[in-house]
Amino acid sequence: MSSDPRAFPSQSTVHLQIARTYAACISAFEQYTDIHIVRWRVLFMLYNRGESTQKELAEHTGLDGWSITRAVKPMEEEGFIERELVRSDNRLTLVKLTAAGRALYKRLEKRREAFLRHALHGMGPDEVELMERLLARVESNLADPELAAAFKPDPAA
Repeated sequence: MSSDPRAFPSQSTVHLQIARTYAACISAFEQYTDIHIVRWRVLFMLYNRGESTQKELAEHTGLDGWSITRAVKPMEEEGFIERELVRSDNRLTLVKLTAAGRALYKRLEKRREAFLRHALHGMGPDEVELMERLLARVESNLADPELAAAFKPDPAA
């Protein structure tokens, strides 16, 4: 099988399947956990990485700074996180989970596990690992500026 994407049939719908799967995953995840996916990503990162600046949260979640700010503000108001300016650089805001935030994570983690059992039902560990590798490769390809330049269509064509 060719690894050259130009060899793929023009009627390939893999990108549409990825989009449909993403939308279905987000919708089901939010129904299982009763939390918006952006808020979950912030909660997940803080629980698993510890306190972080909002800039680090953006980098590690793949979200833009505005999305992080919109997620963090209500989470702070609800008592799940605390924010404070970094003393050495007042341009940066440090974010950390409160006890209530850690408890929320633990409660939602059980719901996330149920979601994953549902979504991955009938798949073996090897299939899940293969899917993770393939999706990571797609993400890496799309983030590679050299590949983007190599495959970008000629605007005159």
